[in-house]
Amino acid sequence: GSRCFCGHDYSSHKYIKPNSPNSVCVDCDCKAFAFVPKRPEEVGDYWLPRRRGFNVHNWRAECRCKHGHDSHATKPPYRCK
Repeated sequence: GSRCFCGHDYSSHKYIKPNSPNSVCVDCDCKAFAFVPKRPEEVGDYWLPRRRGFNVHNWRAECRCKHGHDSHATKPPYRCK
């Protein structure tokens, strides 16, 4: 499944109202699902999984500040912790 900026999967986000555009996370204080790539191929780094010793499970998509999604706040504007 898809991963949110809060680090949880899309399956842990539930819609409060049927016509609501945002899905709230049941595991943390995240107020809306925000997609984060799970694999390097999703951001164009297709060569990374082919490298010797590369572990795709430890990989994190970097933002402009060069930190991974897990070192940011779960609510917009997603500031560094």
